[in-house]
Amino acid sequence: MAESFRTMIRRERKRLARLERDARKRLGQIEKELSDIASEVSAIFAYESAKTGKKRITKRRPRKGGKRASRGARREAVLKVVGKNGATRGEIIEKLGARGNKREEQAISNALALMKRAKVLKSKDGKYMTA
Repeated sequence: MAESFRTMIRRERKRLARLERDARKRLGQIEKELSDIASEVSAIFAYESAKTGKKRITKRRPRKGGKRASRGARREAVLKVVGKNGATRGEIIEKLGARGNKREEQAISNALALMKRAKVLKSKDGKYMTA
C-alpha cells in the first residue's frame, strides 16, 4: 500500500524534530561540561595566584557565533560559587572567570541583585550567602 505524500512528510518532520531535540540535549551537556572545565581552570589560576602572590593575567578568547548561555545558567553558576560558605562579589567574579570583562561582571552583579531581591541570597558585610 503506497503511503501518501502528506503522511511521509509528517513522519519525516517527527523524525527530524526528534533528532533536533536529541542534538540540543547533547549540546547542553557539552556546554555544561565546558563550563565546569572553565571553572576548574579559573580555580587553578586563583590557587596559583594565591600561592605565588602574583596576579596572573589571562587572555580570554572572544566568543564565537554569539551563542548565549541557557536560561538560568548564570544563576546556577553563582549559586555554585556561593555554596554554603558564601563569597564576596569579587570572589564570585574571579571564580567565574569574568574578571576584566565588564559585560560579564555587570551580568553577575545583576544576577546577584535579582537573587537578593528574590530572597535566594542574602548579604552580610559584603558577603553573599544562601538565604
